Amino acid sequence: KLLRRFDPVLWEGDEKKLVKTRPIMERLAESIDKLLPGTPLPSEKKLEKLLDSLVDDCAFIQKSLPAVLPVSQVRHITGWAVHSSAGDHKTVIIDAAERMPIASRNALLKFLEEPPPDTTAILITDRKSMLLPTIISRLRDYSFKNRSSSEEAEVLRRVFREDDKRWGGLVAYFRAWRNGPSEIMQGTASLFIDHASSGNPIFPKEVSDIRDQLDLVAFLEALSTELQKRWRDSEVPDHKRAAMEIEWLREARIRTESLNMPVPLILRGLYSAMGTR
Repeated sequence: KLLRRFDPVLWEGDEKKLVKTRPIMERLAESIDKLLPGTPLPSEKKLEKLLDSLVDDCAFIQKSLPAVLPVSQVRHITGWAVHSSAGDHKTVIIDAAERMPIASRNALLKFLEEPPPDTTAILITDRKSMLLPTIISRLRDYSFKNRSSSEEAEVLRRVFREDDKRWGGLVAYFRAWRNGPSEIMQGTASLFIDHASSGNPIFPKEVSDIRDQLDLVAFLEALSTELQKRWRDSEVPDHKRAAMEIEWLREARIRTESLNMPVPLILRGLYSAMGTR
């Protein structure tokens, strides 16, 4: 999946941006070939070294990816779908579709208004409300329920060979690869709320580790989880306040993913808003 995001079609005209990444991608592809089903595995020591190298290479090329889908890549996808061989069915999958900037959304809308023949576009999102209504109206909606706790535990054990008791679920497991243990991010979110709601003008220094968009998105999710916990535990729920907090988080996410505003500016604005009464 990661290597597909470096398909030459997507990077046409921007090949220079991949000069440092290309050798790593080639090495990564060769390493994956050694792990294909039916291929004899190397010795345990060599296998461990190979897997460590795979993780490092994936982390390296991940940094070369844009935080959001650029409009140029949407246009390249359109050109590929229109001009590729007739009779060949084409499938386009856009993950985290709600994170597309405005220009990319508009380009995608044009693609959906006049879709090329033999083409299927699949948009994946866990925040349908953040997609343009005009985009939603041109799609067929499929909803998938979340896995149960027992199903997530089974995936952790059987697919990832992890101790399911160590993790709170798949979300916590995946987030740990990016941000460290979820307890740390959750603790930072709790501290952020405590400082802001007390009217403390001093910005928590722990939040300074949140530097880029991916970190900020994970932090906003941790904030949402912490706020929901506090709403549930409150003896006298303040529904008006809860609605305001939901709106502040929504605005922060839009500023992050659509307007591409600087992370420190978004955090300061959210901190100030949560300090109001």
